Amino acid sequence: MCCEKRCNHFCGCLNKQATGSIDLVSPVLCAHERLLLPIADKLAARLFKKRNALFLQKHYNDYYPIVSLVEDLKNSRI
Repeated sequence: MCCEKRCNHFCGCLNKQATGSIDLVSPVLCAHERLLLPIADKLAARLFKKRNALFLQKHYNDYYPIVSLVEDLKNSRI
């Protein structure tokens, strides 16, 4: 998947802070993500190949957001 479809350009607050305009993406942010995404993809591929349980739980379990919320609620009461 190409970087443009995964870029953090949708955050108007970040754009406003970096460029002064909510719909203008910072060239620095764009360059950073173009460098970071291939590294993240390579690491994700390694974790998937090793069948890393935590990685699979977070990224391939449809119920992860619910499980995570329940854990957060439980931990906030402690």
